[in-house]
Amino acid sequence: MWQKFQLSLGTYQLRYFFLILLLFAVTEGMLIFYVPLQVEAQLGGLLSVGIILAIGNISGILTDLVFGFVSEITDHRKFMHIAAFLSVLILPLLLIQGSWLSFILLAAVWGARFELMFSFASNIYLAKHAPHGRFFEVSGVAFLVRNLGYFLGPLLANLVRFHSTGLVVVSLLVILLVEGVVMYLVFNNHPGEHFTQKSHKLSLYSEYVILKKHFTEVFPHFILSFGVAAFEAMFLIFGPPTFAAINPGLSGLLTAVGLLANVLMPSLVVRFVEFVGPRIALICAAFGVMAGALTVWATLNTVVLLLAIYFCFLCMVVIFVVNDASFLHTLSRLKTSEEDEVISVRSMGPNFAYVIVSLLGGVLVQRAGFQAGVLASAMILIASLMLFKLTKSNDHIRVTPKMYR
Repeated sequence: MWQKFQLSLGTYQLRYFFLILLLFAVTEGMLIFYVPLQVEAQLGGLLSVGIILAIGNISGILTDLVFGFVSEITDHRKFMHIAAFLSVLILPLLLIQGSWLSFILLAAVWGARFELMFSFASNIYLAKHAPHGRFFEVSGVAFLVRNLGYFLGPLLANLVRFHSTGLVVVSLLVILLVEGVVMYLVFNNHPGEHFTQKSHKLSLYSEYVILKKHFTEVFPHFILSFGVAAFEAMFLIFGPPTFAAINPGLSGLLTAVGLLANVLMPSLVVRFVEFVGPRIALICAAFGVMAGALTVWATLNTVVLLLAIYFCFLCMVVIFVVNDASFLHTLSRLKTSEEDEVISVRSMGPNFAYVIVSLLGGVLVQRAGFQAGVLASAMILIASLMLFKLTKSNDHIRVTPKMYR
């Protein structure tokens, strides 16, 4: 696996792209931890946290629609540049205290920049620049890099927030500046590639034809992405305030420990999926998620919670790798003019999940507690796995030598 990892990093400038993903993910992890705490402290109540986070994901859905069906941008660099610009806009909004309007604007910009980088720029770049037939390895590396940033982000935010909000903003600014420099130096002049922006005269009917043509391929990924995001959202949205109440000193670790599983386990998960096959791997993951959720539901002991959350996210790594590798394999076979529509539909799954969990989950957590919310979101994930199994043909999810060797 280490040899495959080195190969992935050494091909088509992937090492630089993964560095940019890492820096972007660190800032994302800081916001994931810091914003819910600020919203609860300044607006009051977990329901307000859910509303603000839901607005962010509604912004993500609108971004999917605009860049998937209105804009015909197909150059991954342009998505990266727009995301970098929106990142800068976030900084002054973090300094405005106690205003619903400022938090709404912050969530809207945050949701849009996330979609542009992780849904459009990342998927388009990796689908076209991954070594041929190595989608499981590249997907695993991308997942590891993103979640390394998600793990480091909450720890850094928890460390600096005790000093001042200004220090959080300064930390974000430094990271974003480094990311912007790397992005400019590496991707503004991409050797061997010619990204000529073409004007496509597409009608709503032509967009409909594209979706109809690929609906059976992308719909299962939409469903499974919805389930994964619903389970993840419960921890990332309502976890920080809940964990801060359970153990203030370890709230950052409780938030980040699941993301640590995403960092440490992808290489082993890829081996596991290759050995048992995607279908058996998904069945094992389903049982593991339910067992972990029941453990979280049954205890408030910090050590047990750490282990249970880690195990839940370990099972999520299995689901993500199978889903993402299969999607990259599908995307790599599409025409350039068809990529944005397919990416847009798949990306709506997580955004819808975050909106629903933010709103309905806020009500559920307020009334029945965080543990009940975790159990409910686990049931949603199991249901999405069952639908994925029913709607995704075996030919598409079977691991074949050309997909990972």
